[in-house]
This record gives sequence, C-alpha cells and structure tokens, in this order.
Amino acid sequence: MTVSPHADTRPAEQPGGDYDVVIIGAGISGIGAAYRLAEADPSTRYVILERRDRIGGTWDLFRYPGVRSDSSIFSLSWPWAPWKGREYVADGDQIRDYMEDAAREHGIHPHIRFHTTVTSADWDSNTDTWTVNATDGSTGTSASYRGRFVFFGSGYYNYDDPYTPEFPGIGDFKGTVVHAQHWPDDLDYTGKRVVVIGSGATAVSLVPALARTAAHVTMLQRSPGYLFSMPRVAPWMQPIRKLLPNKVSYSIVRTISLAFEKVVWVFARGLPTGMKKLVRWQNTKLLPAGYPVERDFKPRYNPWDQRLC
Repeated sequence: MTVSPHADTRPAEQPGGDYDVVIIGAGISGIGAAYRLAEADPSTRYVILERRDRIGGTWDLFRYPGVRSDSSIFSLSWPWAPWKGREYVADGDQIRDYMEDAAREHGIHPHIRFHTTVTSADWDSNTDTWTVNATDGSTGTSASYRGRFVFFGSGYYNYDDPYTPEFPGIGDFKGTVVHAQHWPDDLDYTGKRVVVIGSGATAVSLVPALARTAAHVTMLQRSPGYLFSMPRVAPWMQPIRKLLPNKVSYSIVRTISLAFEKVVWVFARGLPTGMKKLVRWQNTKLLPAGYPVERDFKPRYNPWDQRLC
C-alpha cells in the first residue's frame, strides 16, 4: 500500500481537543475535504466527526437491493484517488470500499472519530473559534472539539427520519411497508408481488434488482420518467485503461465522462424535442416489439426539467 507524502499516520487522539478545522461527516465530501486540507498544508490539524461506525456516509447508509452510483463513477470518484474498477456505474458496496481504501492509503483514517454524534456548533467572537459539542454513541460521554473552521460534509439526508408521504389507508395494508433508506437486512421478497412508489434514481436502481427474484414488480409513478440506457462496463473505455498507466487512463476517462454528461445536459436543455426523440428511439429499440412506449415512457415534462435517469 502506498501512503500519500502528506499523510499523517499518527494514532487517533483522545476525544475532544483543539484543531484548525473540524469536519463533520466521513462521506464523499468529508474525506475529500480532509485530503485537500492536508494537500494544501500538511501541518493543518483537523478531525472528522462521524456518527456511524465506518466510512461511507450515504454509501454506508443505503443498503437497498441494487444501490449504485446514478452517474458515472469517474465523475463521482476523487481525482486524487483514481477509480481502479472496470465499471462505468458502480455498486454501493464497491463505492464504500473505495472510500475506505482511499482514506487509509492517504493517512486520513486516523483522524476520524467514529460513533460521534454532533449535538451543537457554537461560534465565539472573542476567540474566533467554533466549539463543536458531540456525544460518543458507544459510551454516552460528551466531548468538545474547538476549531477555527467547521466544514459540514453531512449531506442533506435526515438519516433517522427520512421523508415519507402520507398515504391514506396505509394502516389497513396487510403487507410489508419498507422505506428504501431503512431497508431491513433480513427482508425476503422472493416470490412476492412488490410495488415501488416513485420513479427517480432510487427506483431505477431498485426495480431491476427486485425483479430478479420477486414474483412481480410494479413501478407506481405520477408521470413516466426519461430513462436512458448506458453500459455497466463501457467497451470504449477498456483499451484506454489497459494500454495506459492507471492515473493517466483515469484522467482521460474522467474527462470524457464529464464531457459526455455535459453534452447530454446541454443538448437536453437546448434541443428538448431532439432529446425526446433520441430517448424514445432507444426505448423503442430496447423494448419488445409492440410495447406501449408512448404510454409508459412519455413524461409530461422536458428532459432535465427533472433529472434524466
């Protein structure tokens, strides 16, 4: 394993203390911020406060079947930690393992305080410092972390109480009701009839995975969404990655991926009618002859008025 030149591999300190930066959350943002801070100035003292028991954030929280990146992994991954897999779209557990490996390789892991729930962040104008109060979920003890800056890498999800619409009569339903954010590890849907409410990125990931073993899966949607098929492993990418060193090939593939996604967005917003025709053409090509594409794949809105899945 190669350790970054600026890596700080000192063992974890006791809870609390004084730092230059207090980072909240050991997900994509928090780990990325830690690397950039140390890259800019290796003497920067920082700590990462993470309420869960391991790295990952969203990619550790979401455990539903089929969870994966909903865009190119080459645009999601960090430029300083090249993605080494073959996938263009990666599974959630692969992404979490990638984050774990990157944090250990670059000396970030010792700076993380796990099982640490932030309860408040208070600014003191007299000392120009923040005091972040936190509780250790394992012991129940409290600690204070003081820093000149606080970086919130905690995302926008409510991990404990995710949004759940009100469905009149849901209490009378005799089956199992599951929220994707709190998917039970022991849920057995083999041979069951399943309804997935919604048609966003979660549903697009979840439905194909459920369909492998469920008796029947229905996606219940207010309006059809725009679905565009991309290969899980892009054929054009493989020669580049085989012939060139990993860092060089990653840079090329990442640039192409970002450019492609930008072109798709510009095309969709500038020529929505053309984008509709392109998506509808692919839908028709991939679905069985005679499938009612106009019924199930004709949204009431233009491409990228809502996101393209």
